[in-house]
Amino acid sequence: MKKFTAILMAALMLISFASCTKSPTNTNVNVDLDAIKAELIEKTGVTEPIEIGREEFYSLYGIEADKVKHSASYLVSTEIFPDEIMMVEASDDDAAKLIAEKLQLHLEDLKSQATDYDAKGLAIAEATQVHINGRYVAMFFSQQRETMEEIYLSHFE
Repeated sequence: MKKFTAILMAALMLISFASCTKSPTNTNVNVDLDAIKAELIEKTGVTEPIEIGREEFYSLYGIEADKVKHSASYLVSTEIFPDEIMMVEASDDDAAKLIAEKLQLHLEDLKSQATDYDAKGLAIAEATQVHINGRYVAMFFSQQRETMEEIYLSHFE
C-alpha cells in the first residue's frame, strides 16, 4: 500500500509540473532578455529592481551558475514576498528543463509558505507559471504577472 501511495504521489507531482509549465510554440527565436527586462520595468513602473546574478541562483533556487548562459532577472521589494522576475537563457536544452524544474519547485515552496499567513501571496503563487521556450525559461511571481507574461511572450511570436 505504501509503494502504491508513493507511486501515485510521484505521478501527481509530474502531472502538476506539466500542467504548470507553459511552452510557446516558436522555440527557434533568439530574444534579447535585457531589452525585455527594460520594457517590463518601464511598463510596470518598477523603480528599484534588485538584480539577481548568476552566482546567486544556487542559493536562491538551487540552479548552478554554469546552467545559465544569460540572465535578466530581478527582485522588487513588495509586501511579504518580493516580486521575483526570472528570465534566463539556459546553457542548453537540458539545462533549460532543469531550470524550469527548479523554478517550479520554488513556486511550490512559495505556495507552502504563503498558505497559512498570506492569502495574496498564495493567490500570486497559484497563478504563476514557469514558461519554457527552447533554451529560455521565465517565471513572473508578481501581481503584475499577466502584463509581464504578455510582454515576454510577445517576443517569441
